[in-house]
Amino acid sequence: MLMNLNILRRKIDILDAKIVRLLNERARIATIIGEEKRKKNIKVRDTSREMQVLKRVTILNKGPLPDKLLEWIYKRIINACSKVQKDGNCE
Repeated sequence: MLMNLNILRRKIDILDAKIVRLLNERARIATIIGEEKRKKNIKVRDTSREMQVLKRVTILNKGPLPDKLLEWIYKRIINACSKVQKDGNCE
C-alpha cells in the first residue's frame, strides 16, 4: 500500500514540475505581450480576452475538476500574468 502511495506521489511531483515549467513559459509570453501593449499604448487588462480564456478552459475541461474550481485557478493565473505584463519583469 505504501509503495502505491509513493508511486502516486512521485507522479504528482513530475506533474508539478511540468506545471511550474508551463506557468513560467506562460509568464514569459505574457511579458512579451506586455511589451507589445506598452508600445501600442494598450491597457494591460483586457476583460474580454480574460473571459475568452475562462470560457475556453471550461470547454476544454473534462474533469475531475469542476468548472468553477478551474475558473478560480485560472483567474489567479491570469492575475499573475497581468502583473508580469504590467511590471514588464518575468524574472
